Amino acid sequence: MRVRLVTIFVLTTFFSLAVLAGDPTDGRSVKGSDKPTAPRKGSLTRYFGKRVDPQNIVPIGGSVKTPFGVGISNATINLMDMDGNIQFTTSASFGYFVLPNVIAGEMYVLSVRHPRYIFAFPAQVIEVNKPNMDFEFVGERNF
Repeated sequence: MRVRLVTIFVLTTFFSLAVLAGDPTDGRSVKGSDKPTAPRKGSLTRYFGKRVDPQNIVPIGGSVKTPFGVGISNATINLMDMDGNIQFTTSASFGYFVLPNVIAGEMYVLSVRHPRYIFAFPAQVIEVNKPNMDFEFVGERNF
């Protein structure tokens, strides 16, 4: 029973990663080689229903901390674009977070919440033009 569950988990995870990765050949056949070719420059990828150049997808990140600089783990960070599409992640054990797939050149609302902390500024309106790992939220203990 345990072997079957592990096998199903591994296959499901592999299938999920393959679906997320998409077709690396961008729909083109590769002749004379087992290796896929990189997508053509200027080819577009569908992302949240939009056609986006893969070079315009950048990561953003930062930290969630107390006023004393101690990281707050398991805080929920939401990133909402102007069309209402939401990406979310949780902060790691030292309070750091990363959202790896953000379309550059657009406005977003970046917000944080945690059941045990309150934040003076729980949301920020940001414009993403390049990779940025400097976003910071400071929360105090909610007694």
